[in-house]
Amino acid sequence: MTDGRQTDGMNALRARVHADFALAQRLARVEPERFASALVEAAGELGIDVSAQDVEAAVMRGRVEWMQRWLR
Repeated sequence: MTDGRQTDGMNALRARVHADFALAQRLARVEPERFASALVEAAGELGIDVSAQDVEAAVMRGRVEWMQRWLR
C-alpha cells in the first residue's frame, strides 16, 4: 500500500469482512494462492477499490507484525 486511498480501501474492506461472518467464512475457504484475487473480487462486489498488490502488501505487513510480536 503506497497511498491513503489504498490504505483506506484495505481498512474499509477489513471492517466489512469483520462485520460479515458469511463473507469471512467464504474468504476463509479460499486456497492461499487465490486469496489475493478472491479478496479483490469481494472488494469489487462491495464497491471498495483495492488491488492485488494492496492485498499482498497487507498480508506481508501482517506477517512481519506477527513475527515481530512473537519472535522477541
